[in-house]
Amino acid sequence: MNISRIAIALCCLLLAGALLESCAARETMNISDFRFRCRFAEDDELSNNDNFAGCDMQMQAQLCDQYTEVLKVEYANRNACIQGCNSVQAGSMTQTMFSSCNNFAVRTNTICEQYCRQHYPR
Repeated sequence: MNISRIAIALCCLLLAGALLESCAARETMNISDFRFRCRFAEDDELSNNDNFAGCDMQMQAQLCDQYTEVLKVEYANRNACIQGCNSVQAGSMTQTMFSSCNNFAVRTNTICEQYCRQHYPR
């Protein structure tokens, strides 16, 4: 009987630890993190259908650079930052809308908005 109580107590402790770890505050994304995620990271949270094979590296770099410049600006609030992201997306739409870079452009805008949400809480 004591062994089963100990086992249950250990399971409860492990579960509590796992829950606390999942609730722990995540680090805020910085510009370097944004650039890495923009160029290289595959992010299942954003889309399982990302296929950038036809989107050339030069276009990817150009989009990432444009978003990076927007994120270097100090904004008054979250909405202003997100509007900055959306302005890059709108400006690049003619180049990406019907190309293989469309998924990349949408994904990069989403990462930009995530950055804004982390740096400008409500």
